[in-house]
Amino acid sequence: MARGKKKAARQRRHKGTGSFFLSESRGVYIGRVIVGRTPAGKPIYVERSDPTEAGLAAKLARLEPPKADATMRDWLARWLDEMGVRGRTEKIRRGAVSNYLAPSLGHLKVREVTVQQINRAATAWAEKVAPATVRLYLSVLHTAMKAAQDAGLRTDNPAGAVKKPVAPKKKIYPFTRDEVKLIVAEAAKLPRTRIVGALILLGCRMGEALALDVPAFDPITGELSITETQDHDKTRGPTKSANGVRTIDVPPDLLPILTAAIGERTSGSIFTSPEGGRSQHDSTRNAWVRVLKQVGLKYRNPHQARHTVATLLLAAGWGVGDVAAYLGDSPETIMRTYCHPTGAKMGAAFHAVLHG
Repeated sequence: MARGKKKAARQRRHKGTGSFFLSESRGVYIGRVIVGRTPAGKPIYVERSDPTEAGLAAKLARLEPPKADATMRDWLARWLDEMGVRGRTEKIRRGAVSNYLAPSLGHLKVREVTVQQINRAATAWAEKVAPATVRLYLSVLHTAMKAAQDAGLRTDNPAGAVKKPVAPKKKIYPFTRDEVKLIVAEAAKLPRTRIVGALILLGCRMGEALALDVPAFDPITGELSITETQDHDKTRGPTKSANGVRTIDVPPDLLPILTAAIGERTSGSIFTSPEGGRSQHDSTRNAWVRVLKQVGLKYRNPHQARHTVATLLLAAGWGVGDVAAYLGDSPETIMRTYCHPTGAKMGAAFHAVLHG
């Protein structure tokens, strides 16, 4: 009777380096850890593999429950690996941990962190960053400590008892309809300022405009699909939220700007740099400053274009849901954040309501 093929040998690593095996046939290291036991007492194993020993060690370590005396540094590193988020949220959390949370609190044991210690850390952060950023980092810490609570490392969440600094509310000055028209006309004059026309007519976030590729625009239907955003470090990722993914009809005033920006191209970024590459945040801000200066308008940051579009549409009577869909946001956020006075004479308006 013919014998079956002999299985590829697994080579056990040398003594003292753990229960890893090298599978020559697969070209990976394989390891197992016990994650529990059956009612009969038999061990339950979970197996993982990785091309490198270090990679496998990290994977196996994440399968084991955290140690009761884990430090904040160890817990935060584990939490970052397991949090399951990506894009902008991941970058914010990793930046907060590496630059502020771990340096300030990393030496403490998770179970021993107090509200007072977090307050002292937040006070130190406030000397370097704005109140809004401190609030953001405290929010990241709260999420990490909630995960530690769920993992059984402590029974409470001290970050929840920390009083967050109050960020001064920024004043918003939406542009008027006539000012928008001036901005659009000036933006259309130069290739490097065309993106300003998109900001003021679409109300999209700057990163969304920078991430637009030629195929996103359909010249036949006049529709534009917004599906990604571009960060300050030039990487591209998902929009700020699921609401940000949208297909909208392009305002007629923007059609010639898009057509000129695209030209005969069938690929690449819609809005390009003078060298032909993708435009960046800094160059777009410079273009914004130039346009406002050329038309004699007082400076307002580029994000106020978004406030302007929302305010003018709402003032014209368009539904909150439709405005939210156009801007890629929730109706609640539109009303809470982007609805501003237009300077209309409301006394006369109410008189018209009463007397027709």
